[in-house]
Amino acid sequence: MKNKDIKKYISKLKNRKIMIMIILILVCVIIFVIKHNEILENVTKIIKGEDISEETKQFSYFVYDNREEDKIKTFITINSESGIEYVKCPNENVIYTNGSDSLSIDYETTMLKEYDFYIKEVDTPERKETLYIDDEKIQEASLSIDIINDAVGYEKIQLKNKIKFPEYNKIYYKIGKDGSWVEGTKFSIFDYDLKQKELINENSTITISAKVVNNINNDEVLISKDIEIDNTEVTESIEDESLLKAIERENLQTGKYKLNISDEIYDAKIYNIVGDVNIDMNTVFGSAEDVGASNKYAQNMIVLKVKGNLTIEKGTTVTSYNSAYGGPKGMLLYVTGDIINEGTISMTARGAYAEGQNIYLWCNSDNNYELVPKDGANGGAAIMSYSTTVMHGINGNAGGKASDRKTGGRR
Repeated sequence: MKNKDIKKYISKLKNRKIMIMIILILVCVIIFVIKHNEILENVTKIIKGEDISEETKQFSYFVYDNREEDKIKTFITINSESGIEYVKCPNENVIYTNGSDSLSIDYETTMLKEYDFYIKEVDTPERKETLYIDDEKIQEASLSIDIINDAVGYEKIQLKNKIKFPEYNKIYYKIGKDGSWVEGTKFSIFDYDLKQKELINENSTITISAKVVNNINNDEVLISKDIEIDNTEVTESIEDESLLKAIERENLQTGKYKLNISDEIYDAKIYNIVGDVNIDMNTVFGSAEDVGASNKYAQNMIVLKVKGNLTIEKGTTVTSYNSAYGGPKGMLLYVTGDIINEGTISMTARGAYAEGQNIYLWCNSDNNYELVPKDGANGGAAIMSYSTTVMHGINGNAGGKASDRKTGGRR
């Protein structure tokens, strides 16, 4: 081959390489544009609150009223890429759509019974789809009860409403078969408290119920789910040199304890949670049995022990139970890992109706205690009224300021 021919051949190869590179670049650009559009579509769907986790289903349905088992109200959606010619319903009605790519049907069914729909799409043979409603299908397609953490003895539960009708805007939950309905979509339960309130079923489960109610026509979807719980109940006495030493013990379980520290005995309700805990909803520890009443003093100190990390999310308050007679005999958080508190730990309006005690927190190496003393600062002097009229807008005298871990004086 001559030099001239070799140069021409090399030139052609270069031109081909350039063309191939241009084609590859164009292909990449096209793929990028397609993917970019898909991303934009998904972002738009997310902003609108639409679900992008699944592709559009050809045949889907959900229940929007199950108050009567022989009159279950369902909403069916049929989608087609090629277009729908007709749909034969189980009641022998035929719906013609003139090639529409989507069809919605309001259909009444009976629980645990199969209903066959025959769908004819453009240029496609007729196919059969079956509608069947049971409890599992209702939870899968309409309303679900989901546990969203796995810490032992403490469950966070979230209700997910998958019904798209906008008038469905009231969701309620009920804890225990004989509990009361409360509005909300997220709540927490403590196994020990459920045991104390006698809400546990014989098979060591708790029945959680949920419902979503239509405010316009009172349609209602109601479901229930039995959740296994830790049915441990401990009542034990512990003697140790300090309160923190006693709570530090490895073998503690959730339950009631009598803590014998120095010359004091503390009645304590200890929540022992193993694993990292993330609290992202307002959470109250304790129950009515822990606080005072007209005929009794407050009974227990509340202790939350977390063997792991504790995170309290922003906008979330952690506190103790209280009544008109105040709260429990104090609350202590003991965490073996890190505490990340972006929320609020509050004992406002939780002063206990109880006799005071010295709280021996820790014993130093010289045998001196870090303690909260029994006697707090002096209370404020009373304001006397010599008339029969109520003194409006007048504050009581301030109590004394506290020091050395004393509690503040009351007005």
